[in-house]
Amino acid sequence: QLPLCRVFKVSCLSCGYTMPRRDYQISLEETNSEWAMKNLYHHGRKSADIRADGDAHLENDDFDDFEVPGCKKCGGLMMPRVVFFGGSIPKETKETAMSMILEASSVIVLGSSCQVASVYRLCKAAAEKSPAPSDIVLVNIGPTRIDPLISLKIEA
Repeated sequence: QLPLCRVFKVSCLSCGYTMPRRDYQISLEETNSEWAMKNLYHHGRKSADIRADGDAHLENDDFDDFEVPGCKKCGGLMMPRVVFFGGSIPKETKETAMSMILEASSVIVLGSSCQVASVYRLCKAAAEKSPAPSDIVLVNIGPTRIDPLISLKIEA
């Protein structure tokens, strides 16, 4: 099974301790309840512009009173188990993904321009493997880096 990055878990960058994101969110809210009331609510109603991806546009840019709870085991920095833009994919994940690509007879790419090198590398490996390249189906709007490699493109 592919060791996927998961948004519903957080891990300590120091010791590797992992916990459910929900539990960490509760700790974050409890630690910063006064800050949240001061910055996210106006007359008891949520006033922040909460975006679909969970981000919030805040009028306040003063985070001096905001506290980020540390790891329960070692006090280290906790982060969601996702790869942020510019971050590195864990080696084990890359190796597992490449192994799966090399075994696949077809690949479906959904909603990606494949500009990121790691995704492009996987698609290129699928298209160039022998004895038989994988069929690559792409569902995306507009041109992508892998257009020359694909068998079928659905513009949706």
